[in-house]
Amino acid sequence: MEVNRIYNQDCIEWMQAAEPQSVDVILTSPPYNTSRRGSSLTGACANVRYDEYNDRKSDEEYIDWTLRIFEGFDRVLVKDGCVLYNLSYSAENTWLMWNVVSEIQRKTNFIVADCLVWKKTTTSPNSCSPNKLTRICEFVFVFCRKSEFATFKTNKKVTTHRASGQANYENIFNLIEAPNNDGSNDIHKATFSTVLCRRLLAIYARGG
Repeated sequence: MEVNRIYNQDCIEWMQAAEPQSVDVILTSPPYNTSRRGSSLTGACANVRYDEYNDRKSDEEYIDWTLRIFEGFDRVLVKDGCVLYNLSYSAENTWLMWNVVSEIQRKTNFIVADCLVWKKTTTSPNSCSPNKLTRICEFVFVFCRKSEFATFKTNKKVTTHRASGQANYENIFNLIEAPNNDGSNDIHKATFSTVLCRRLLAIYARGG
């Protein structure tokens, strides 16, 4: 009988101790490092989201922290598995997200295999920028190992075959419309929704 377990602990520590290649798919939304710096800011635009995690790392610290996480992913992820990595950027630091993705590809065994757009139902908080647009979309980067770019798994179904024998697959568009979250909670206001998770896992989780 399959047993589901919840581990309430630091994910980096868990990955260091977990059985190698024991995870079919990884779906995560790490802190974005987008809390505004400066103690004079108050209200929604101060945007300090965590009680323990420091969401005001320098760009270099944040990238190093991310690379440590991907080292853990490489250890626990099964062959031909993938990482679904929800990430966004702030109006004050539009470049960090792209630098993170670049450094993951440059310094780890992973590469971007695909990119999905998550369109949320609302924005929170609303934009405080006079010249940046209000962001209602975020990204889900699909990472696989570089050696498995052509073989990592999805659940796309074959629809027809061409005369040559080449398979045609169903269209699954890289835009997912899903709520921001399942409702407000006291711990973290910016969780992603069960709807988003289920749709992503239906595409990428084995047996999904």
